[in-house]
Amino acid sequence: MTARADQTHAETDRVGALRLTALALAGRGYPILPLHPPLPDGSCACGRSPGDDHSVGKHPHDRLVPNGFHDASTNSTQIERWLHQRPTPNLGVVPSGDAFIVDVDGDGLDRWLTLWDELGGLEPTFIVATANGFHVWARWPAGEPQPTGSFLGFVTRWPGKGYVVAPYSRHPSGALYRPIDNRRFQLVTLPAPWLEAARAHQRQRTSGEEIRLEVGERHEFYVSIAGYLRSRGIGMEAIADALAAIDRDHASVPHGEAYARGLAADIASRYQPDPEVHLELDGPRRSAVQPAAQRSRLRPSAGVANLRGVLS
Repeated sequence: MTARADQTHAETDRVGALRLTALALAGRGYPILPLHPPLPDGSCACGRSPGDDHSVGKHPHDRLVPNGFHDASTNSTQIERWLHQRPTPNLGVVPSGDAFIVDVDGDGLDRWLTLWDELGGLEPTFIVATANGFHVWARWPAGEPQPTGSFLGFVTRWPGKGYVVAPYSRHPSGALYRPIDNRRFQLVTLPAPWLEAARAHQRQRTSGEEIRLEVGERHEFYVSIAGYLRSRGIGMEAIADALAAIDRDHASVPHGEAYARGLAADIASRYQPDPEVHLELDGPRRSAVQPAAQRSRLRPSAGVANLRGVLS
């Protein structure tokens, strides 16, 4: 079998797994949306150049879902129709019900494992390995108010408020988003120690105390701020300026202006302003713009190096 034939076979298997997983998630009430996929050379199928304000392989397919994740669907016929586009799109999934998704990557990996040590770990739950970390799915306890923004400082997708890239989609690096254990879809309800830690973190964030961002929590905090501003119709340039100022004034080790601009561009390309939200802008009230590693082995005792090995 030639290398080209091997690649074709592997892609057929990937699309088949993408389809089955998306339909299974939709059948459980999680809406699906198509995303522009990355091309083999690392560019985006949307046709925009790498320097444009978008995130390759992660932003909604603007022709198929002009309103972004607000147009996501659980209808199997619609999902099948999207999957017949060429090139085959990546897919996104929107959490619903009491489910939420925590995005752990980069310098957040060490902090997540520290929390695991301190709070006693989590029962087995649905985890998807990404190119740089993992998505952890869980259920929020019934009757408990959800935090606003992030969960313990990590980028978080709450029900109906954003999406993550779905399993078996392709990252621009060529890596796949892979479930660490795909035998069954099981979500843990957040245990009491984690819930109390989330409450304490929220109280700290709303207390008015001076914020000092340490290594390991900067990125998640910046994404939360950028997402909040974007949902209220703020543009990429203004978001970048705000992030750069926060980074300069509050980070123990600043990322720098280039990082702030790159993150702002990513958020602005992936999310549309919320048409239901209004801002007070110097007087009259104006509307926002209307948008056109195995699961049971993820334990700190395994060590960060071993965890990263599972996710590679």
